[in-house]
Amino acid sequence: MWKLVLIRLSTLLFVQTWFVPDEYWQSTEVSHRLVFGSGELTWEFDYGLRSSVIIIIYALIFKTLKICGLDKPCFIIMAPRFFQLSVFTICEIMFLKAVKKKMGAHIYSWTYFFLASSWFVYYTCSRTLANTTELILLYLSLSGYGFIKEDPSSNIFYISGFISCLLRPTAVIFYAPLALANLFTQTNREIAVLVRAVPYMLIALFFSIIVDSYFYNRFIISQWNFIKFNVLMGGAAFFGTHHCLWYLTEGLPPLFGPVVVLSLIGFLSTWRKRVCSKFNYEKLVFGYTTIFACLIYSLQAHKEHRFLLPVVPFMCVLAATASHKTTNKVQSWIIAFTLLFNIPLGFYFSLFHQRAPLDVVRDLAAEANVKSNVSVLFLLPCHSTPMFSLSTTLLNTFSVSTLTSDVVINRHIC
Repeated sequence: MWKLVLIRLSTLLFVQTWFVPDEYWQSTEVSHRLVFGSGELTWEFDYGLRSSVIIIIYALIFKTLKICGLDKPCFIIMAPRFFQLSVFTICEIMFLKAVKKKMGAHIYSWTYFFLASSWFVYYTCSRTLANTTELILLYLSLSGYGFIKEDPSSNIFYISGFISCLLRPTAVIFYAPLALANLFTQTNREIAVLVRAVPYMLIALFFSIIVDSYFYNRFIISQWNFIKFNVLMGGAAFFGTHHCLWYLTEGLPPLFGPVVVLSLIGFLSTWRKRVCSKFNYEKLVFGYTTIFACLIYSLQAHKEHRFLLPVVPFMCVLAATASHKTTNKVQSWIIAFTLLFNIPLGFYFSLFHQRAPLDVVRDLAAEANVKSNVSVLFLLPCHSTPMFSLSTTLLNTFSVSTLTSDVVINRHIC
């Protein structure tokens, strides 16, 4: 496992690019405002669409830095990423240990390889994205999932799954098939586990409402607002629409490459056996969960690559199912093609693609150290660069203005 730890730690050094605005503007920028009093809130926080729990966690990190006198740019930038990466790596290792214990060494080895070599996981695992947090909690949940048909899930599956849904309601797309599969096949034992988990789930719900209400300074259920705006009102379409087959043609292939084909082969080989072995059942469920998630996401007009991040563990296990049964020669080709696909993409996207939004703020921050009373106007699409969470110096010496997105929404959403 130490090799995986080193690979994950290297992302702090080599991932130097911009991905999407949410990485900053729905996490560290808001946390920076809470602690240091500088920064702006995006329109989503006017309508209470986002859970504040993760924002509070990052704010606590910033507050600790401030109290210790370590609120310097390098620490403000790296501390949230290091925290996110640390939790990610721990939960990923827990998931892999569960795979080894319940599916065998061969499936574990190939799952380990596909996860460690994935350029998209490498690219996102240290980012302060809600989708990365979603994958973290999914790893944690799957470490307690009843992989074997006769084995019920543990409390950790339901509790962490419920917390994931509180933080990002769309996570229910992944947890519903998993929970229903075990509830239908081992009803009494699984229901007993679920009943024991319910009090903890209610505590998490109560805590979420209290924290969000405190953060927004009014009683609020952010999960309902999120669903109402993005699903019922179709508000996500404001940010772009794509055709219904986009995830199949432009979503999955560039993110996972050979793993897409291998996972399909693994699912079909498992499906043909019709769960005749206890080690085939969970793989079938993983396949159904992946198909269900892609289908539901495809029905939404707005689509993004990052939404597919939680399908990673399911697809890697299915790809491992197909790979470990092949000959040594075929396995060598699988390893070669996987590395040839992932390494160049990981190198390019981590070091070159969309690095300008970060570089321009760093360059302005360097200028701010020697100049003052300068006005800067960012004539870019709204929130195209991070701001105060990347450079407090910029705020203290420059007057900064940006374009905003005033989305026209029914004010009664809240």
